[in-house]
Amino acid sequence: MYKEGLFHSWIPKPVQITLMFVLALPLLTVSGIYTANISDMYSGLGTLAETLTFANYASTVGMMVGIGVVLKIKPYFKSKVILLITFIGLGLLSLIIGYTEIPEVIMLCSLLLGFIKIFGMIELVSPIMFIISPKGDRGAFYAVFYPLILSAGQFVGYLTATTSYKLNWHVVYLIAAMILFACALVCTVFMHNKWKARWTPIQKIDWIGVGLFTVASLLLNYLLVYTKQQGWFYASMNLKAALAGFVVVVALFIRRQLTVDIPFIPLSVFGKRNVVTAIILFSLMGMYLATSTLQSAFTSILKYDTPTNALLNLAMVPGIILGGCVASRWFKYEWSTRSILLIAYGCFLLYTVSLYFLVSPVIEIAYLLLPIFLKGLGVALVYIGGGFYFANSLQPMQLMGAYPIVIGIRSFIGTAFFSALFSWGLYQLQWDGITALATEMDAMDPWVQASGGAQLYPSVQTQATLTAIKRLFGYIALASTLVLIYIALHPFYRLQHRKLILARKRFKGEPIAGYRTDSFDDKDIAATAVSVST
Repeated sequence: MYKEGLFHSWIPKPVQITLMFVLALPLLTVSGIYTANISDMYSGLGTLAETLTFANYASTVGMMVGIGVVLKIKPYFKSKVILLITFIGLGLLSLIIGYTEIPEVIMLCSLLLGFIKIFGMIELVSPIMFIISPKGDRGAFYAVFYPLILSAGQFVGYLTATTSYKLNWHVVYLIAAMILFACALVCTVFMHNKWKARWTPIQKIDWIGVGLFTVASLLLNYLLVYTKQQGWFYASMNLKAALAGFVVVVALFIRRQLTVDIPFIPLSVFGKRNVVTAIILFSLMGMYLATSTLQSAFTSILKYDTPTNALLNLAMVPGIILGGCVASRWFKYEWSTRSILLIAYGCFLLYTVSLYFLVSPVIEIAYLLLPIFLKGLGVALVYIGGGFYFANSLQPMQLMGAYPIVIGIRSFIGTAFFSALFSWGLYQLQWDGITALATEMDAMDPWVQASGGAQLYPSVQTQATLTAIKRLFGYIALASTLVLIYIALHPFYRLQHRKLILARKRFKGEPIAGYRTDSFDDKDIAATAVSVST
């Protein structure tokens, strides 16, 4: 059994650390759909934007499923084998997505990509955890790793948008495949092929539960993404059938999990207050992540191209880094959970209020940097603070049981739900604005005739769109005030008091099973790795 790391012993330690990050960054940022160049993709493929949005969320569904089985399959394979299969598989899937013209193939590849990706991330993130925090301090690790990954995602978005704009969106996937294959070559040359832990056979997996969970997630994906395009439920039999299927499959899944000996997701963990609170917080964060829909509509009026939009989103990076610094001080001085969440959602409130007053047909891009910066700061603090609060009081198996749902809420369901809501609101308010503006217009009016009747509609549409965007940001700002009130009144666990409880129990010689500290150890390292990998 080999416990010295992933690489051969003859490789210097600094080189080993460098190689871990070199392998981890491409793995953590690779995706079936790069949202920064999604407009170029659906234009080139001649398909609906909803098709690629569905594929994008399908990748998250694949990761949700992978979380539930990774720890049961992982001990059966050596680390080198897992990483080689991961990088080669992701490289092949990237090539297929880059060259296929069939939307259904892109959806399937995105689903498989998310599933395969989680296996490699566990292998790389686990040792990186102790590189960043040798003492096993969970908070110190979160404060460094989350900003690193969130910032890397923004840089990758800018690079993919620029590459797609200057060359072609196919080139993005070709470059991604080349990088992944190069990572596979690095693994072949520098990684040892020894067991890191004792070999164990594959544990029992509830494959029926896995199947039901996958089908339910994909049906929910369809419902959230295609509602506007399908004309909502009163006009689409497909949506009605999908809703009925979703309800039936969820009922079967819940019944299965309550009766099977080893459930895919133990539902009892969702009775814990911190898990429910984390789900609510991550759902509410989706409201602000979904404002990218409104931001895109606004910047399209300002005539920003794709690279400019991606460059604008880079303003989130300083906010994300500042969020890591604030979180580090928070963990050092053991501030309350409520304080960091109030700061986070306060930043979101300032972000929406700022954009509410900035919406206009002509504006300098520099004025948009501060709101985007505040958005990045809020996202980083919710990821770190919410994730820490969620994981701090759960045992490893409870963590793994709750992660598929919590990660799905954070990365898929919350954002998809509010995106659908904002798309519907934007559409309805646009037509309300057009109706209101056109009510007093008359084709015989001298001003209308002088401006040219055919050229008048674009001006009316632009003004109606700006009005709709402004109203939606106003509604979000009002909702943000309610969120802040909820956080201020919510009874959070006092994490610093739990340390006193643990110390008192240890002093009395009482068992502490069921209590968690704010550090990770060998027992929950894999569970912690999963939490930051998605």
